[in-house]
Amino acid sequence: MNGFNAMFKPESIVIYGASNNPIKVGGRPLRYLLEQNYEGKLYPINPKYETVQGIRCYPSLEEIPYGADLAIIAVPAATTYEAIEKCAAHGIKSAVILTAGFAEVSEEGKTLQQRITELARTNGMRILGPNCLGMMNVSKKIPATFASILERKDMLPGRVAVISQSGAFGNHILGMAQDMRVGLSYWITTGNECDIQLNDCIAFAADDEDTDVIAGYVEDVRDGEKFLRALDRCLEKEKPVVLCKVGKTESGSKAAQSHTGALSGNHKVYEAVFRQKGVIQATNLYDILDYASVLAQKKAVRGNRIAVVTISGGAGVMIADRCETAGMRIAEFNSATEAALKEVLPVFASTKNPVDITAQAVANPDLFANAVDICMKDEGVDALIIYLGALDSIGERIAEKIVTISERAEKPFAVTWVTGPKKAIDMLKANHVPTFDEPIRCVDAVGKMIGYRLFVEKRRSACLSEAGSSAEQRDKAELKQWLSEISKTRKTLSEHEARKVLEAFEIPVVQGGLAHSREEAVSLAGRIGYPVVLKVNSPEIAHKSDVGGVMLSLRDAEAVEGAYDTIIQNVRRALGDAVAVEGILVQKMEKCIAE
Repeated sequence: MNGFNAMFKPESIVIYGASNNPIKVGGRPLRYLLEQNYEGKLYPINPKYETVQGIRCYPSLEEIPYGADLAIIAVPAATTYEAIEKCAAHGIKSAVILTAGFAEVSEEGKTLQQRITELARTNGMRILGPNCLGMMNVSKKIPATFASILERKDMLPGRVAVISQSGAFGNHILGMAQDMRVGLSYWITTGNECDIQLNDCIAFAADDEDTDVIAGYVEDVRDGEKFLRALDRCLEKEKPVVLCKVGKTESGSKAAQSHTGALSGNHKVYEAVFRQKGVIQATNLYDILDYASVLAQKKAVRGNRIAVVTISGGAGVMIADRCETAGMRIAEFNSATEAALKEVLPVFASTKNPVDITAQAVANPDLFANAVDICMKDEGVDALIIYLGALDSIGERIAEKIVTISERAEKPFAVTWVTGPKKAIDMLKANHVPTFDEPIRCVDAVGKMIGYRLFVEKRRSACLSEAGSSAEQRDKAELKQWLSEISKTRKTLSEHEARKVLEAFEIPVVQGGLAHSREEAVSLAGRIGYPVVLKVNSPEIAHKSDVGGVMLSLRDAEAVEGAYDTIIQNVRRALGDAVAVEGILVQKMEKCIAE
């Protein structure tokens, strides 16, 4: 991880190709570092200048101390390799290549990019890019980027790491995060990924003490196994991952390839991986930041029961509807909660859930806060949603109460504030209270948070259960050893062998068994019950039907005997005696019912 710390937490930075023009690609990173009051050492490199933007400029790397942490490369593609080569020779540990014109544009560019990759691996140097917008350690105010959004100087730090394979789009996500006041720990764009991949950044953020949530824009992952390991690391650390995966269609896949050289892959495979690893899928920019902001609340969740406190009965109905479709339930208050609410609310207010406290009640911030506290204390409530609207004259006092509630609350909650006063909403967001201007977005985000927390809890319980079963652990260890031995001589399993693996993990399979004679096949069929299917079993035959190795809808013993002989004859006729046939599978004939 030394290379990653050098890149994302550098104590010294080289700007290779630094410009005196603060709006050029070579000038912006230095300007932003100065504006963000970077506390480390800065070494602009450009033989044309003695000073750049008011600080000393060096003609070459030889003039600076050996072994700087990070180099920002802002020279043309044709001279990038030479720059990286000099940086590696000078002991620089990492580099961000902002330059485009590599694998995304031509074969020549692809070759040049490969040379940079080989150089990085040979020298142990970590490289971000090329064709990227760079990165920013937001928590420590270290921008290694030329992203135009840094024209805004008040970047809000927080606990969410945003990783994007697109530079410009990543810039827009950063801008939206600041507009929505979602605090970030890191903002990283990976571009062509000649060395550091999205996978590496996810793994880094999983172990980073400043990050609680990882969010990202994904075109494709270059290394599937590394991606799975990174997601597993996030699960181990119980850090939620929110990803917007694009390239679902043929058109989108082609666009991704021309953009960063990515091949988008089978989207159904990604969705299956996401389900297995607890990844929250986002479909748009609002989703990415909405879900991340609510997930950043590190509060325990026991279930999916929601309390709603609202100043609008209509909004309460809308939220209740959406809660149900998002996999949550409107909690039923106990009698003590309803009695306590009656004591603090006007007689015309609703003490059932959703709690309509009315605009009259919310005019008294203390009364409002008491009602929220009462709902939060109900044992049947797992999370709370607050709905507000307008309230310009008392908005800041209400916001102060909500911040206080947030600081002491053990249960998660979120706020929808429609057309609310800006200062009040800014106060909530500055204190990391998830706040939305539209109720459906709020409910969906809370639903994703609850779904993830319950997924993690279920996984934790399963891990404890698995750890407690020594016999099961022993069986799986034997299975792993068996698979390891098989893999030394072949790369495929027979269907019968594959069934063993599935059964070991309690994954349902069609009832059946393996027969080595006609008599054994008839006996198996009798125990299973007709009709049955017979299939040739061999690790060397992937497509059984192509060689006549499948017989369907066999309804009696005579049919099974004939099918057994026919399959053996068909396979021998098609493939000869060289192919090993390990028996005939006898399975229940199941119907596939289309939805």
